Amino acid sequence: MHFLVKAGLLALLCLPFSAMAAGTAAGDSISNHVDFNYSIEGIPQPTIGSSPTGNSSGSGVPTEFVVDRRIDLIVIENDSTFTGTFSGQSNAVTAFTVTNLGNGTQDFALAATNLASGGVLYGSPDNFNTTACLVFADSNANNTYDPLVDTQSFLDEVPADANRTAFVVCSMPGSLASGDQANIELVATVRAGNGAGIQGTTLSDTAGTDMPNVVDIVFADAAGLGDGLRDGSYTARDAYRVGLAVSILKQRVSPLNDADLIPGAIVTWQLQLNLTGSGVADNLVLSDPLPSELIYVPGSAVLSGNIACLLCTDAADTDPVQFSLGALSATLGNVTAPASFTLIFNTQLPQ
Repeated sequence: MHFLVKAGLLALLCLPFSAMAAGTAAGDSISNHVDFNYSIEGIPQPTIGSSPTGNSSGSGVPTEFVVDRRIDLIVIENDSTFTGTFSGQSNAVTAFTVTNLGNGTQDFALAATNLASGGVLYGSPDNFNTTACLVFADSNANNTYDPLVDTQSFLDEVPADANRTAFVVCSMPGSLASGDQANIELVATVRAGNGAGIQGTTLSDTAGTDMPNVVDIVFADAAGLGDGLRDGSYTARDAYRVGLAVSILKQRVSPLNDADLIPGAIVTWQLQLNLTGSGVADNLVLSDPLPSELIYVPGSAVLSGNIACLLCTDAADTDPVQFSLGALSATLGNVTAPASFTLIFNTQLPQ
């Protein structure tokens, strides 16, 4: 006897596996069931349904699994160039973007460190270290560091495919010169999403055989500049480069002989302010609060340099020099480096 078998496959729910894993939420249940319809000698036979363990009769049962949690991220420095700074600056800010490339909501731990001296970034070598580096999340998503608002030190509950800004805030030591550079790096590490306001726990790549009905942790991140492949972290770098260096020198011009420093003597002082490198010093004010042991000689101030006045008045008027509340000051405004200023004035020792 000859049998003629005509088979047709009907997929009630058939989803590709790895091809659609990206973008599919962790924990989603995938169910796949196939019906096999056939005839023998033109006579329809009972439908046979698939089963994960095999089936030869009846409707069978679906083959099911849950989607694993993909751990993936990338960190990018925001402006692709060095961050300008100056000697002694506090709270110099550089920004990074952290993107969650995984398929679930995650927290991200953040850490900033100085890189070893001598490394080259943006064409210049590292030759000093920043101090007091901290990292903060952009809490109000305005891409601007707000010290009173941006106080959280980790990225909280970042959805899949979303990104957040992280600020690295460092201070510069004094006595830096134009062109000095400090290279830093930001490391973001994926943590569990444990709820708003709480940094999640550490994650580990699930080892061993995959369990179809268990959400495994699968590290899938690329290697960053200072981390490894599939380690749950990503590193990006930036540099603080000194573009504007400021130095100030105060000298007693006369009398040079200490024996002449007697009551009633006129003491002449010179303040020398130098700006080197490149950049703009905003709202620059040169100020000298005088000690109570000295009396300012009215009308004695002379300012020279990029901004000058030979007959400077002591009042708040059109020239930059003013004597008020025991301090002599020169309001210089926004000054583009390089620039230099000299302020000379007289004081008297009380009789």
